[in-house]
Amino acid sequence: MSNPSKQKHTSILKPGSAVTIRDGRTGFQYPGRVHSCGKHGGVYLESNYAPRPGSTVHIHYDTPEPGAWQDDCRGVIRWRRSLLSLSSAWSYGLGIQCTN
Repeated sequence: MSNPSKQKHTSILKPGSAVTIRDGRTGFQYPGRVHSCGKHGGVYLESNYAPRPGSTVHIHYDTPEPGAWQDDCRGVIRWRRSLLSLSSAWSYGLGIQCTN
């Protein structure tokens, strides 16, 4: 049975959505952009921040309108990949599994 919370988060995160990634250990925040969402709570996003696999992060969905509904989810970094040799505006690709 799929987790409704994970479905809620992946339905909010649309490709091209701006997000803020907060490091679960340090609390530092970094910008990023969603590129794709999986059916089971997986998210691929790109950022200039490269946490190690196994690290916990919080993804905050940036909303363009004041007063718009905002949410965030906790996730675990499953993998990371350097994008420096590709033509991306970001330095790293991150595979994240939402856990709430």
